[in-house]
Formats: sequence, structure tokens, C-alpha cells
Amino acid sequence: MRSDSDDERATTAGPPLWALPLAMLLVGLLAVAAGAVAALTGGWFGGLGAERTVRITGTGLLQQRPEGPIVLCVGAVGDAEPATCGTTVAVTGVSWRSVPEVATHAGTTEGWATLTGVWSDGVLHVDTVEEPQARTVLPAETFPQQLCLDPGGSSSVTAPGATPDPTLLEQLPGFQGYWRTDDGGTASGGDGTVLVHNVAVRGNVDQARQQLRQSFDGPLCVGTIPGMTQAEAQDAMARLTPQFADLGLLSGHPSLSGGWSGLDLEVFVVTPEVQQEIYEILGPELARWTTVRGQFRVVG
Repeated sequence: MRSDSDDERATTAGPPLWALPLAMLLVGLLAVAAGAVAALTGGWFGGLGAERTVRITGTGLLQQRPEGPIVLCVGAVGDAEPATCGTTVAVTGVSWRSVPEVATHAGTTEGWATLTGVWSDGVLHVDTVEEPQARTVLPAETFPQQLCLDPGGSSSVTAPGATPDPTLLEQLPGFQGYWRTDDGGTASGGDGTVLVHNVAVRGNVDQARQQLRQSFDGPLCVGTIPGMTQAEAQDAMARLTPQFADLGLLSGHPSLSGGWSGLDLEVFVVTPEVQQEIYEILGPELARWTTVRGQFRVVG
């Protein structure tokens, strides 16, 4: 049973190490696929289809390369100057005078904005440009609580910044995720803040702890949280990938938000129909741990 004091311990910022390789794989796979579709069709149509006419709103990066038109970046945006886009959507009704914050890098002009307009024939016809409300990124992780009261180990033995071997983590049967919590110093007798390493597995917790202790002597908690395993997250993406164009999938991201291990998906335009189709493809066991978010949503 958890204590009230244990619940108050803060979690540290930064993604779980295990999620990084998988997240990069999922985002990269979908970005490449989206780019291929864009090259063939001239635009990313998401779950709407080029022929459908509907009013939508959402936030994104507008960009204009030298000698090119203003376009909307869809999906993940690379952190560079100028930014790199996975793919783009054609827009009309936008001038740089209407965009709240504009910057130019190496001849490319860009700026974030919330856009509302009519999607028709594969083009977003914009009639309202506003301050950006929320950029097209997945929400920050809210990691689960610390998995145990007594993490044991010796912070003096483990070098500062050391972590359990990521390769070993991925090989643990039923591996769910890894994150760090601020122990408040109890793991070192109250001498200062100590980062406790939390490893979640769905299976034999004692066996997993023993495997990790063979190479890691720092403060460590091993336990189980609700949700998917890493293998199940990979299986979920494998099921969805063949349908990425029809669903308008932009990216997939393993998540520990909310105290459980699951999958965050981003689509171009979120609709009840798209959500339902994704859940049907995954099946009830995986769907219950999957969140579907949209860069844009239908209005009016």
C-alpha cells in the first residue's frame, strides 16, 4: 500500500529512455510514409479524403520556401532553422501580414498560427488566422509515481547520471517503461536529492529486479503499472501502419502519461469515425490504452 508521502514525490522531466528508440522508429516510419503519399497526391489528406468538403480548425506551422507558395506543415516539425516538415498541405487565404509571429531563416519565412477554414479538394481554404493556441506536439509526459518506498542501492557506488542499461531494459520480459523520480534524499540517508530509477514490467518483478541488479547498483524500484508492454505497443503500430493513409496518421508515441503505459497517436483531422476505425483495428485490449489526438478538428 502506498503512503501519502510517497504520492507527493515529484517526477523528473524528460522522456523515458526506453521510449526514445521506439518513438523515433514510429515517427520516422510514419513521416516517411506520409512524405511518399504527399509526393504522389500533392497533399496529405488524412482521414478526410481529397473529395470531402468540411470546416476544420487547428494549429500548425506555416512556411514559405524561396520562390514557393505558403504551405502548412503537417505532423512533426523538426527543430531547425528553418524548420523541417514531414509533409505539407496547400493553403489559400493566408498572407504573412495576418500571421502573429513571423521569422525568416535562410530565405524561408515561417510562423505558427491557429487556422480555421474549409478543407476542399485537398486544399485548406483559410478564412481565420489567430494566435497559436497549442502547437502540434504531444503533451508533456506526466510520469507515474515512484514504484516503491525503499529503492535501496547506493548512490555513491553508481556514477552520477548512470542509468540501467537500455538494452537490458528492452530485453526484460513484459517491459513497460522506465522513468526517474525525485526521492528527496531518502535513498542516501537524507543527504540530498536522489534520483530513483523506476522500471515497470508486466510479469515477474523479482526476476526483473535481479537481472537489473547484476549491472546497476543505484536506487531502483521495479513494479507493474496498468497498460501496454513495449512489445504490445510495437504490435499496435504494426497493425496501424498499413492503414496510415486512410486514417491520416501522422505520428505514434509510446507514453507513460497518466500513470499507465500506452500509445499516443496523432492524426491530421480527428473525427469519431477515424477514432473508431483505429480502435477496431487495434482490438479492445490495445484500444483501451491508446489515445488519438488531432492536429485539426472538425467545426461547424
